[in-house]
Amino acid sequence: MRSVGRWHRNYGRTLSGFRNVSSSSSSSSGKGASGKGSSKAGTTSTTKEAETHAHHTPKAPAAPRRINISDIHRMTKRGVPISVLTAYDYPSAVHADLAQIDMVLVGDSVAMVELGCETTQSVTMEEMLHHTKAVMRGARRSLVIADMPFGSYQLNPEEAMRNAYRFIKETGVGGVKMEGGVAIKESVRRVVQGGIAVLGHTGLLPASVSAIGQYRSFGKNAKEAIAITEDALALQDAGAFGIVLECVPERVAQFVTDKLDIPTIGIGAGQGTSGQVLVYHDVLGMLQHPHHAKVTPKFVKRYAGCAEFIQEGLEMYKREVKSRSFPSKEYCPYEIPDKEWEMLVGHFANTALVMPPRDLIKNKTSLTKAKGKARITPRKAPKSKTPIPEDEPPLSVY
Repeated sequence: MRSVGRWHRNYGRTLSGFRNVSSSSSSSSGKGASGKGSSKAGTTSTTKEAETHAHHTPKAPAAPRRINISDIHRMTKRGVPISVLTAYDYPSAVHADLAQIDMVLVGDSVAMVELGCETTQSVTMEEMLHHTKAVMRGARRSLVIADMPFGSYQLNPEEAMRNAYRFIKETGVGGVKMEGGVAIKESVRRVVQGGIAVLGHTGLLPASVSAIGQYRSFGKNAKEAIAITEDALALQDAGAFGIVLECVPERVAQFVTDKLDIPTIGIGAGQGTSGQVLVYHDVLGMLQHPHHAKVTPKFVKRYAGCAEFIQEGLEMYKREVKSRSFPSKEYCPYEIPDKEWEMLVGHFANTALVMPPRDLIKNKTSLTKAKGKARITPRKAPKSKTPIPEDEPPLSVY
């Protein structure tokens, strides 16, 4: 946020200086023309000043500096909550960036909220890479982290390393997120040793829903709470720069956060974490319809009701198309001049193109034109070694 503010201030000073310079230049020129006894020296001075200003026009402001891992750690040490939001395409990334969200997560939840899948397990590497590229084009300030899809890092550390490298080399993303704990510790360590930032994830693991049976909270009993804490410590030991805690009781999340030296990002984990993350579509209320309502988590707070506006707008558009009230004259901006229109009509005035009947087309007739009239001239079909079935549809000439 400080870098963006500094960028705006510097840009403002640059524009202000340019206006002052332009104003003084115009003033000097006016005095030289109207004042009595103006000299060549004065004219030369004004000319040189104008030339100097012409070669020092203000440059376009540079893009704001992108937030990095060190910035996230500094925010944690200072007690500043970290804002995190998912994004899956260029528009959502632009909106998150303009809102100055600290970290944007390209979640594997894209499978459910964008692709209509029942779980996140089906999303592929290619799909995640595709969406991450789009987000990187839109988010210029936020730190962008991409979810590694299910099956891309669980096999072995080397496989995890290869796939993590693809994210960095093909998208330019700031890091990757990996779900799990003790079980994936060595894969996380290998990726970090390879020079890639890793955000861990424990508590509810959505990608493992087939193993746990359903989406539910974790840590309500001591056994699960201990496992979550051990997973978090294992991820920290492996080199993760932060950990997402999902669907965990607030006291447990606070306990885990206090045990760690790295930031925690909560989702359905109360206020005790270092930051919060929610899904873009849930925050904006974009999927409030029967297909999505059954999987909207209880911890989601809706900050806008976009779904209602979207539905209303689409239905209004359909009604206006059906009633031919759209497009009205206001939305028909392109016109052809009368002279050009007359040339167009005149060009085709003496030409009548008559298409042959479909039964003649089927019998392999040919069409020729003569003096603006169409004449059908039967011709013999070329011999073919492959007989044409009687029920085969005729070739279209339209």
